[in-house]
Amino acid sequence: MLRPQSALDVCGPLALFTLVLLSTAAAVHADEVVDQTSPASNSDFYCSDPVNVWQQQIRAGIGGRLQKLELVVRGPIGAEVDVRLRPSSAWSTDAPVWSTHFVKTAPGSETVQFDVESANLILAAGDTFVVELQGNDTGAEVKGSYVHPTQGAPTYPEPLMLTVPGTYQDGGWRIGFRTWMETDLSQPVCVSTANSSGSAATLAVTGSFDLAVNDLVLRAGPAPVGQPGFFVYGPESDVVLLGDGILCVGGGALGIARLPIEFVDGAGQLMHPLDVQAPPTAAFAIAPGSTWVFQAWFRDPAAGGTGFNLSDGLEITFLP
Repeated sequence: MLRPQSALDVCGPLALFTLVLLSTAAAVHADEVVDQTSPASNSDFYCSDPVNVWQQQIRAGIGGRLQKLELVVRGPIGAEVDVRLRPSSAWSTDAPVWSTHFVKTAPGSETVQFDVESANLILAAGDTFVVELQGNDTGAEVKGSYVHPTQGAPTYPEPLMLTVPGTYQDGGWRIGFRTWMETDLSQPVCVSTANSSGSAATLAVTGSFDLAVNDLVLRAGPAPVGQPGFFVYGPESDVVLLGDGILCVGGGALGIARLPIEFVDGAGQLMHPLDVQAPPTAAFAIAPGSTWVFQAWFRDPAAGGTGFNLSDGLEITFLP
């Protein structure tokens, strides 16, 4: 089922290493950072028996959206293993939020990076999830590590389980992996049109998506200096012609909330500190894990037309 490897097995001249990137054509995010690492060193975990299901618990160290998972898979060409992600702690019986069927295409060890963005697994620091592995009698193995309890702590602090709840054997075994998190949980929606500043206003944020920190600042520009404006938000996106621009926020059955009036500063920026503890009404309270669309509205008499314009929209997901 598993065996510790010798140094020759790990580092010998016959070992072959291949990097495979499994992607759904998702772009590489500039704010994508390595979060958790468990060494793939001196042990192999056999995934040949379909009755045996491994669950390696992982605890997020930083908040964000899980982007990539890396495993080192050994075995002959054609060896297969099912990889799944389940929320919560091991032993997890929650429905998988992502799964794939991996087939080896090269001999030796393949370092495989799975693009798991489609799972939309948004985690706060300290949240747990599970990587689940299951084979089908084709000879797949996944590398990991082992530290005997008399020699020290395991190489990763979260438990490994096999088929049933409870830490596997003496507690020193761990699947090897790396995870990447996307820390920017905002993305543009809709578009904006040029205002009298000569450019179209875009909306961005600074600060944390963690509600407990409560330091997020909305910032839109360039916009006409000195003009009043405000930010709105709602539960969904939309595309509706409004004023000299486009309304990107949809209210659905809830409606659209308006935040207090601000004035565009000398740098052409309209800013508002978002106090998540003081929503406009109770219906617009921002809950952990919720997603809202924000947009800026501002006066623009110099442009003629209707005398006002809007920024683009920004969809923001807040950490659980």
